[in-house]
Amino acid sequence: METKSLKERLEEAQEAVANLEEPFKTMAFEKILNSVVISGNIQKENAENSQKQKREIKKSLVGSKKRIDEETEEMIKKINRTEHSIIKKINKAIDLSMYVLKIMEEKGSDSLTPSQISDILLEVFRKKITKQAVGMALLKADEFVHREKIIHRGAISYKYKLVEKGEDYINLLIENLEQETHNQTSLKAETLNTETEGSNISG
Repeated sequence: METKSLKERLEEAQEAVANLEEPFKTMAFEKILNSVVISGNIQKENAENSQKQKREIKKSLVGSKKRIDEETEEMIKKINRTEHSIIKKINKAIDLSMYVLKIMEEKGSDSLTPSQISDILLEVFRKKITKQAVGMALLKADEFVHREKIIHRGAISYKYKLVEKGEDYINLLIENLEQETHNQTSLKAETLNTETEGSNISG
């Protein structure tokens, strides 16, 4: 398709200089020919760049799918998001991290890396907290978690698990959030009843 287009352009160039006399005819044809070649090279370069970008995007997408290890994928499969709707009210990195540790402890995995916690928060709960933020938060919460050094894929990493004080803290946080939710629901119900009674009296 590119060859045909180039042939058509050459024919157009020949027609454009057909009525000129030499040496102007040759000079004009060469000028037009150079223009055609340059244009063709630009189109080719643009096409190659486009293909390169597509390959890079595809590679990036494939890489993102493979970034979660099999162990984390198995953890994710065990979590039912609807059972943990209270997490919507949790925003601090440390609280989110400890809540995930609590969930996974109940599922039989009592220690996780910051990367695993970050992946679970994003993939299950749509909470975007980087592994660096998780690691920093847990590092500062040494009274609530136990840290264990491990070698992961040839590099030093750390796994964290809740200690008793950490379990007490996260349980109390959940209890307070659930009570807060209950109070808000009750208040809405009372307000609705009051409005309904007022409407009935007016009627």
